[in-house]
Amino acid sequence: MRYFGWMAGACAAVAMVCAGCAGYQLGSPVPQELRTIHVPAFENRTEYPMVGAMAAQQLMDAIIEDGTFALMPYDRARLRVQAIVTGLASSAIRYERETSLSPEEYAITLKVQFYVFDRVTGETYINGKTFAVTESLLTGDDYQTSLINALPRLSRRLAQTLLATLHTLQPGTDEQPTLTLDEAAAALEEQTK
Repeated sequence: MRYFGWMAGACAAVAMVCAGCAGYQLGSPVPQELRTIHVPAFENRTEYPMVGAMAAQQLMDAIIEDGTFALMPYDRARLRVQAIVTGLASSAIRYERETSLSPEEYAITLKVQFYVFDRVTGETYINGKTFAVTESLLTGDDYQTSLINALPRLSRRLAQTLLATLHTLQPGTDEQPTLTLDEAAAALEEQTK
């Protein structure tokens, strides 16, 4: 009788674990045929000349690290990315206590319009969706140098957001899911576990 009770409990536990995993999918939901991608330098409409190339390089690095997509030359890639860096803005969020006139911390925001096209079908998966990422920046005495030093971090965060969005692509749907920055970061973190 004890054996039956123990066995019933074990079966119930296994059933609960299996039920909890019912909607979980291992790996990326992106179909295999959509896993080749071309990423050129992003068009840059800011006053900082290196931002477009840096953002594109960070996206390529994130794609390589993730391993879901394979970078390919323009003529061999199924997916083609285009992006326009539309803004790099800062706003003071904390001032020095003594003077209250000199900012010592800024919020830096990088904005990008993002497009993803299918070379074979001509389908547009993402059509100019705007993504924005923000980082805080302690300036010290030199705002420009601090800003330039923060650009790789900001570009990396943007790349992670864009990569998480690429993981949501599905053929045959014109409207792709819209992710907030937090949702995209959470999705990427979940995929890297």
